[in-house]
Amino acid sequence: MVQGVVFAEFGPDDFDIKQYRRFPALSHAIIYMVVCKGSMEIVVDNIRYECRPEKNNIVCIKPVNTVYDMSVSPDFRGHVVAYSKKFMNSTEKGEKPVPFIDILALRRLHVMSLGKDGTGILEEQFNIMRRSSYLGSSGLERSIFKYAAMLYHMQVSKMMFDAAGKSVTGRQASRASVICNDFFDLLMQYVEKEHDVSFYADRLNISSHYLSRITNRVIGQPAGKVIVNELMSHAYIMLRNPEYTLQQIADRLNFSDQSSFGKFFRKHAGLSPAAYRKEQ
Repeated sequence: MVQGVVFAEFGPDDFDIKQYRRFPALSHAIIYMVVCKGSMEIVVDNIRYECRPEKNNIVCIKPVNTVYDMSVSPDFRGHVVAYSKKFMNSTEKGEKPVPFIDILALRRLHVMSLGKDGTGILEEQFNIMRRSSYLGSSGLERSIFKYAAMLYHMQVSKMMFDAAGKSVTGRQASRASVICNDFFDLLMQYVEKEHDVSFYADRLNISSHYLSRITNRVIGQPAGKVIVNELMSHAYIMLRNPEYTLQQIADRLNFSDQSSFGKFFRKHAGLSPAAYRKEQ
């Protein structure tokens, strides 16, 4: 990981993914996975995709998408690049060629089919980014990596917008975009303590109904669902850490008691917190 960017080549032996039934939804990261050889099956927002070099060979996981399952063939080879929202914001000072909020607007575009030329471009830019990561820590060298990483992101973004028939060139962020970005920033700060839409709406000086209208329009989910997804992400992460008891998790996530947390978790995960922890 460099400057808030994670990138790696990966294959079937690099990680064990069979243990997970559902991955956390991430409101603060954009993830791209490119299939260069073999195949990968992945379920995003309850839609299953078979990804091969000739079809669906780039997977785009955007904030509030949820990955439910993933498996790869024995001969699989690919690469992954993940950008934190902090990195995205740091590279968007001044001119914003690809506003973060515009990526959210394409949350339903989970996979794309790139031709051989498109795949080749991304592999070349991935290698440039990897080589630049080995430079020193001077301001200039850090900037070289930052621009290499951003170039990869902009190239994928262009492919995404081309596939969706949309363009962001020259468009300024709308009020809806600003509200949605501010909402996600508040979520990152308060979601473990504040679960009600009204809290975030009050902070944004708008009504709860208007906030849900905005999130529905931009990312296809009401504000309450976005809050639930983020809260569940925190619950999944803590349940995977055996140092937390169920009572401690309930307290950390501001539930009145362990039973209330259990009911909430079962409703949205389909199994109890204890059962989920046992599966891990």
